[in-house]
Amino acid sequence: MTRPNPDLTGVEAIPALTRVVVDLGALARNYRKLVQSAAPTAVGAVVKADAYGLGMPAVAGALASVGCREFFVASLDEALQLRALLPEVIIYNLGGVQAAAVPLLVAARIHPVINSFSEAQMWAQGAAAMPSALQIDSGLTRAGFAEHELVHLLRESGLWGAINPVLLLHHYACADEPTSLHNDKQRRAFERLRALLPGLRTSAANSAGLTLDQSYWGDLARPGIALLAGTSPGALALNAVAHWQAQILQVRQSQTPVDVGYGATVHCPAGTRIALIAVGYADGYPRCLSNGQGWVCYHEHKLPVLGRVSMDLLTIDISALPVGSVQVGDYVTLFGPGLAVQDLAAAAGTLGYEILTGLGRRVRREYVGHPGDQTGSRF
Repeated sequence: MTRPNPDLTGVEAIPALTRVVVDLGALARNYRKLVQSAAPTAVGAVVKADAYGLGMPAVAGALASVGCREFFVASLDEALQLRALLPEVIIYNLGGVQAAAVPLLVAARIHPVINSFSEAQMWAQGAAAMPSALQIDSGLTRAGFAEHELVHLLRESGLWGAINPVLLLHHYACADEPTSLHNDKQRRAFERLRALLPGLRTSAANSAGLTLDQSYWGDLARPGIALLAGTSPGALALNAVAHWQAQILQVRQSQTPVDVGYGATVHCPAGTRIALIAVGYADGYPRCLSNGQGWVCYHEHKLPVLGRVSMDLLTIDISALPVGSVQVGDYVTLFGPGLAVQDLAAAAGTLGYEILTGLGRRVRREYVGHPGDQTGSRF
C-alpha cells in the first residue's frame, strides 16, 4: 500500500531547534561601505560554499539588489545555481576548466578562472572565444599559472586569442598578516608577470587583502567573509550579519552529585543547574569545545559547556544565573551578539571560515531585514 507523503505545510512556522538568522540589510550595508572605502577599486563578491554557509540564493540576491555585478564561486554546480538566480551578472568560476564542463560553462555564460596551460587548451577548443580569467600563482603554490607556463601561453598567439582573458588574478598567502614580507614578495611577482599583459584588468584582494595598502588590491576586489563581518578591513566598521542560535530543551537542578555526558568526563556537585541545548557536532558545533573549552551566551551571560558535545546535543552550566531566569524554548547564542564567530573559532583552534561553512543542513537559515534597510544591525 502506498502511503501519501506527509503534509509539511506550516513546518517553517514552528520555531527551529537550531537556526542561523541572517540580516540582509546589514549585509547590503557592508557591501556599500566596502564599495565606498575601496574606490576606485571595484568590488565584487565571493559567494562560494553556499555563501559561506549562509545561503547563496538570499545572500547573492541581496548583494545584486544593491549593485554587485561580479561574483566568484568555486565549482560548476555553484556557477549554474547562481546563473539561474541572477541571469545578468558576471560569474567567475574559480574551479577552473574540465573538458566535459566547457559546453555548460559556455551555455550559462560563466567565465572560468583558467589555472594551467592544459585548462587553457580545453577552453580554447570549445569556448568560441568566450571570456575567461587567468590566475597567476604568485607565491601561494596553489592554483594558477607558474611563470614558465604563462610565458608558454603567450607564445601561443592563437591559443591566447581563443581563450579571450578579461581578468588576471592572484591570491595572497599571508594577507591576514599585514606585516609579512611575503605579501610584498607576491605583489612584486604578480606585477612582473602583469607587465607581460598590459591593459588586462586585475583582481588581487580578497577580504584579508583589503587590510593591506591599496597598491595590493588590483582593479577588482573580491571580498567574501568581510561582507559577513567575519573580518573588518582596516578601521572600517562592518555590521554583524549572522546569529547562530539553539533552543533550550530542558532545565534541571541536580539533587545529588552527577556525571555529565558521554564518558562521564565531568562530575558536578549536588545543586548544579544544567540546561540541555538542541545543537551538536552534526550541526557544526565543534566537538573539541567539550568539557568547558566552549561556551554559549544567554543574553549577556557566558555559560560554559559541560561534558562532551554529542551529535545532537550539548549541556551547559546555568548555575550562575538566577533560578527561573532560563526557560525551556529560550534560545542561546552560539555566535552572534556577545560571541563573535571568530571567538568561537579561536576557542576551537580553527577559523571563522570553517565554522560558517560547517553549519549543518539541520540549521535552519532564516532571513530578516531588507537590502534597502538603512538602520543598524538587528542583533
